[in-house]
Amino acid sequence: MNTPDQLSRLNNYFSFIFISALDIRQSPRLSSRTMKNEIKSFANVANFLPGQWVFTPTVYENGISSDSADLTRTDGLTFHLSINHYLSKGKMAISLNPPRHKGQFVSLWNDAPATGQTVVPSIKVSETKTCEQIAADIARRLLPDAETYFARVSKLIAGYETHENGKEATMKEVCALAGVAVPTDHYSKATRFNVSIGDFGALGYGEIKVESADSISLELRSMSKEHALKVLAMLADMGALKKGA
Repeated sequence: MNTPDQLSRLNNYFSFIFISALDIRQSPRLSSRTMKNEIKSFANVANFLPGQWVFTPTVYENGISSDSADLTRTDGLTFHLSINHYLSKGKMAISLNPPRHKGQFVSLWNDAPATGQTVVPSIKVSETKTCEQIAADIARRLLPDAETYFARVSKLIAGYETHENGKEATMKEVCALAGVAVPTDHYSKATRFNVSIGDFGALGYGEIKVESADSISLELRSMSKEHALKVLAMLADMGALKKGA
Protein backbone atom coordinates (compact mmCIF):
# COMPACT_ATOMS: atom_id res chain seq x y z
CA MET A 1 0.00 0.00 0.00
CA ASN A 2 1.32 3.45 -1.01
CA THR A 3 2.16 5.93 1.69
CA PRO A 4 0.81 9.53 1.52
CA ASP A 5 4.29 10.69 0.49
CA GLN A 6 4.43 8.17 -2.36
CA LEU A 7 0.95 9.12 -3.55
CA SER A 8 1.96 12.78 -3.57
CA ARG A 9 5.01 12.04 -5.70
CA LEU A 10 2.92 9.97 -8.14
CA ASN A 11 0.37 12.75 -8.42
CA ASN A 12 3.08 15.31 -9.16
CA TYR A 13 4.58 12.97 -11.78
CA PHE A 14 1.33 12.47 -13.70
CA SER A 15 0.54 16.19 -13.45
CA PHE A 16 3.90 16.93 -15.06
CA ILE A 17 3.22 14.45 -17.89
CA PHE A 18 -0.23 15.96 -18.54
CA ILE A 19 1.04 19.56 -18.58
CA SER A 20 3.95 18.58 -20.88
CA ALA A 21 1.51 16.96 -23.31
CA LEU A 22 -0.54 20.16 -23.41
CA ASP A 23 2.61 22.20 -24.06
CA ILE A 24 3.55 19.95 -26.98
CA ARG A 25 0.04 20.12 -28.47
CA GLN A 26 -0.10 23.89 -28.17
CA SER A 27 3.47 24.64 -29.29
CA PRO A 28 3.37 26.32 -32.72
CA ARG A 29 6.88 25.13 -33.59
CA LEU A 30 6.25 21.45 -32.88
CA SER A 31 2.81 21.40 -34.47
CA SER A 32 4.13 22.98 -37.66
CA ARG A 33 6.65 20.18 -37.93
CA THR A 34 4.06 17.46 -37.81
CA MET A 35 1.26 19.06 -39.84
CA LYS A 36 1.25 18.19 -43.56
CA ASN A 37 -0.36 20.04 -46.42
CA GLU A 38 -2.59 18.10 -48.74
CA ILE A 39 -2.19 18.51 -52.48
CA LYS A 40 -5.91 19.13 -52.93
CA SER A 41 -5.53 22.43 -51.08
CA PHE A 42 -3.66 23.73 -54.15
CA ALA A 43 -6.36 22.80 -56.67
CA ASN A 44 -7.25 26.45 -57.20
CA VAL A 45 -3.87 27.07 -58.87
CA ALA A 46 -5.53 25.91 -62.10
CA ASN A 47 -7.94 28.87 -61.99
CA PHE A 48 -5.15 31.45 -61.92
CA LEU A 49 -3.06 30.08 -64.81
CA PRO A 50 -3.49 31.47 -68.34
CA GLY A 51 -5.68 29.21 -70.46
CA GLN A 52 -7.83 26.27 -69.42
CA TRP A 53 -6.33 23.82 -66.93
CA VAL A 54 -7.55 20.76 -65.03
CA PHE A 55 -6.20 19.78 -61.60
CA THR A 56 -6.08 15.99 -61.04
CA PRO A 57 -4.66 14.31 -57.90
CA THR A 58 -2.45 11.32 -58.64
CA VAL A 59 -4.28 7.99 -58.35
CA TYR A 60 -2.41 4.93 -57.13
CA GLU A 61 -3.57 1.35 -56.74
CA ASN A 62 -4.20 1.91 -53.05
CA GLY A 63 -6.05 5.21 -53.43
CA ILE A 64 -5.72 8.91 -54.23
CA SER A 65 -2.45 10.63 -53.35
CA SER A 66 -2.44 13.48 -50.84
CA ASP A 67 1.05 14.55 -51.97
CA SER A 68 0.99 14.79 -55.78
CA ALA A 69 -1.20 15.88 -58.66
CA ASP A 70 -1.14 16.96 -62.31
CA LEU A 71 -2.13 20.25 -63.88
CA THR A 72 -3.13 19.63 -67.51
CA ARG A 73 -3.83 22.23 -70.18
CA THR A 74 -6.30 21.59 -72.98
CA ASP A 75 -3.48 20.99 -75.48
CA GLY A 76 -1.99 18.25 -73.29
CA LEU A 77 0.84 20.22 -71.66
CA THR A 78 1.04 18.82 -68.12
CA PHE A 79 2.80 19.88 -64.93
CA HIS A 80 3.39 17.44 -62.09
CA LEU A 81 3.06 18.88 -58.56
CA SER A 82 4.62 17.20 -55.54
CA ILE A 83 4.69 18.23 -51.86
CA ASN A 84 5.82 16.82 -48.50
CA HIS A 85 8.97 15.27 -49.97
CA TYR A 86 11.61 14.65 -47.31
CA LEU A 87 14.28 16.31 -49.46
CA SER A 88 12.22 19.45 -50.09
CA LYS A 89 10.42 20.20 -46.83
CA GLY A 90 8.15 23.19 -47.15
CA LYS A 91 8.63 23.32 -50.91
CA MET A 92 6.38 22.26 -53.76
CA ALA A 93 8.23 20.72 -56.69
CA ILE A 94 6.63 21.51 -60.05
CA SER A 95 7.96 20.00 -63.27
CA LEU A 96 6.84 19.47 -66.84
CA ASN A 97 5.52 15.97 -67.46
CA PRO A 98 6.80 15.52 -71.03
CA PRO A 99 4.70 13.84 -73.72
CA ARG A 100 5.57 10.18 -74.24
CA HIS A 101 5.76 8.05 -77.34
CA LYS A 102 4.18 4.64 -76.78
CA GLY A 103 4.77 4.97 -73.05
CA GLN A 104 8.43 5.97 -73.41
CA PHE A 105 10.01 9.33 -72.63
CA VAL A 106 11.43 11.14 -75.65
CA SER A 107 14.89 12.52 -74.91
CA LEU A 108 16.13 15.88 -76.15
CA TRP A 109 19.71 15.29 -75.05
CA ASN A 110 20.97 15.09 -78.64
CA ASP A 111 19.81 18.66 -79.27
CA ALA A 112 21.36 20.04 -76.09
CA PRO A 113 24.48 21.63 -77.65
CA ALA A 114 22.32 23.70 -79.99
CA THR A 115 19.73 24.83 -77.45
CA GLY A 116 21.47 24.63 -74.09
CA GLN A 117 18.34 22.94 -72.72
CA THR A 118 19.22 19.49 -71.48
CA VAL A 119 16.78 18.78 -68.66
CA VAL A 120 13.05 18.80 -68.19
CA PRO A 121 11.99 22.28 -66.96
CA SER A 122 11.10 22.43 -63.26
CA ILE A 123 10.89 24.83 -60.31
CA LYS A 124 10.28 24.78 -56.56
CA VAL A 125 7.98 27.15 -54.69
CA SER A 126 7.11 27.62 -51.04
CA GLU A 127 4.05 25.72 -49.85
CA THR A 128 3.09 28.76 -47.81
CA LYS A 129 2.31 30.76 -50.96
CA THR A 130 -1.27 31.25 -52.07
CA CYS A 131 -2.64 29.48 -55.12
CA GLU A 132 -2.55 32.76 -57.01
CA GLN A 133 1.11 33.34 -56.12
CA ILE A 134 2.06 29.78 -57.13
CA ALA A 135 0.25 30.23 -60.46
CA ALA A 136 2.18 33.46 -61.01
CA ASP A 137 5.48 31.65 -60.36
CA ILE A 138 4.52 28.91 -62.83
CA ALA A 139 3.54 31.42 -65.51
CA ARG A 140 6.71 33.49 -65.07
CA ARG A 141 9.40 30.96 -64.19
CA LEU A 142 8.28 27.67 -65.71
CA LEU A 143 5.70 28.00 -68.46
CA PRO A 144 7.91 29.63 -71.17
CA ASP A 145 10.60 26.90 -71.03
CA ALA A 146 7.97 24.20 -70.62
CA GLU A 147 6.11 25.31 -73.76
CA THR A 148 9.34 25.26 -75.77
CA TYR A 149 10.24 21.79 -74.50
CA PHE A 150 6.69 20.53 -75.02
CA ALA A 151 6.58 21.81 -78.62
CA ARG A 152 9.91 20.21 -79.53
CA VAL A 153 9.03 16.84 -78.04
CA SER A 154 5.59 16.90 -79.69
CA LYS A 155 7.25 17.58 -83.05
CA LEU A 156 9.63 14.65 -82.57
CA ILE A 157 6.76 12.34 -81.64
CA ALA A 158 4.78 13.43 -84.72
CA GLY A 159 7.82 12.60 -86.86
CA TYR A 160 8.17 9.17 -85.23
CA GLU A 161 4.51 8.42 -85.82
CA THR A 162 4.67 9.52 -89.48
CA HIS A 163 7.71 7.29 -90.01
CA GLU A 164 6.14 4.27 -88.31
CA ASN A 165 2.79 4.71 -90.05
CA GLY A 166 4.64 4.72 -93.38
CA LYS A 167 6.48 1.53 -92.46
CA GLU A 168 3.19 -0.08 -91.45
CA ALA A 169 1.61 0.75 -94.82
CA THR A 170 4.59 -0.62 -96.78
CA MET A 171 4.65 -3.74 -94.59
CA LYS A 172 1.02 -4.40 -95.48
CA GLU A 173 1.88 -4.22 -99.18
CA VAL A 174 4.75 -6.68 -98.75
CA CYS A 175 2.64 -9.11 -96.75
CA ALA A 176 -0.20 -8.87 -99.27
CA LEU A 177 2.19 -9.98 -102.04
CA ALA A 178 3.38 -12.89 -99.89
CA GLY A 179 -0.12 -13.78 -98.81
CA VAL A 180 0.83 -13.74 -95.13
CA ALA A 181 -0.56 -11.90 -92.14
CA VAL A 182 1.06 -8.66 -91.03
CA PRO A 183 3.28 -9.30 -87.95
CA THR A 184 1.80 -7.89 -84.76
CA ASP A 185 4.85 -8.03 -82.48
CA HIS A 186 5.16 -4.42 -81.31
CA TYR A 187 8.03 -5.15 -78.95
CA SER A 188 10.59 -6.26 -81.51
CA LYS A 189 11.03 -4.14 -84.62
CA ALA A 190 13.19 -6.90 -86.09
CA THR A 191 10.16 -9.19 -86.01
CA ARG A 192 7.51 -6.64 -86.70
CA PHE A 193 8.93 -5.39 -90.00
CA ASN A 194 10.58 -8.55 -91.35
CA VAL A 195 9.18 -11.20 -93.67
CA SER A 196 10.91 -14.43 -94.61
CA ILE A 197 11.65 -15.03 -98.26
CA GLY A 198 10.22 -18.48 -97.65
CA ASP A 199 6.79 -16.89 -97.39
CA PHE A 200 6.95 -16.25 -101.13
CA GLY A 201 7.41 -19.91 -101.97
CA ALA A 202 10.40 -22.17 -102.64
CA LEU A 203 12.75 -19.39 -103.73
CA GLY A 204 15.50 -20.12 -101.23
CA TYR A 205 16.37 -18.36 -98.02
CA GLY A 206 16.58 -14.76 -96.95
CA GLU A 207 14.64 -11.89 -95.52
CA ILE A 208 12.68 -8.81 -96.49
CA LYS A 209 13.05 -5.92 -94.09
CA VAL A 210 10.92 -2.79 -94.31
CA GLU A 211 13.17 0.09 -93.29
CA SER A 212 10.83 3.00 -94.01
CA ALA A 213 7.80 3.90 -96.08
CA ASP A 214 10.00 4.10 -99.20
CA SER A 215 12.87 1.70 -98.45
CA ILE A 216 13.06 -2.10 -98.31
CA SER A 217 16.10 -4.34 -97.80
CA LEU A 218 16.22 -7.72 -99.55
CA GLU A 219 18.50 -10.58 -98.61
CA LEU A 220 18.49 -13.66 -100.89
CA ARG A 221 20.45 -16.83 -100.17
CA SER A 222 20.75 -20.36 -101.57
CA MET A 223 18.50 -19.72 -104.56
CA SER A 224 18.38 -22.04 -107.52
CA LYS A 225 20.26 -20.90 -110.61
CA GLU A 226 16.97 -20.54 -112.50
CA HIS A 227 15.39 -18.30 -109.90
CA ALA A 228 18.56 -16.30 -109.36
CA LEU A 229 18.94 -15.56 -113.10
CA LYS A 230 15.32 -14.41 -113.28
CA VAL A 231 15.84 -12.08 -110.34
CA LEU A 232 19.07 -10.74 -111.85
CA ALA A 233 17.36 -10.20 -115.20
CA MET A 234 14.60 -8.26 -113.49
CA LEU A 235 17.18 -6.15 -111.65
CA ALA A 236 19.00 -5.50 -114.93
CA ASP A 237 15.77 -4.34 -116.55
CA MET A 238 15.02 -2.06 -113.62
CA GLY A 239 18.54 -0.65 -113.79
CA ALA A 240 18.18 0.02 -117.50
CA LEU A 241 14.90 1.81 -116.93
CA LYS A 242 16.52 3.96 -114.25
CA LYS A 243 19.41 4.85 -116.60
CA GLY A 244 16.96 5.75 -119.35
CA ALA A 245 15.06 8.02 -116.97
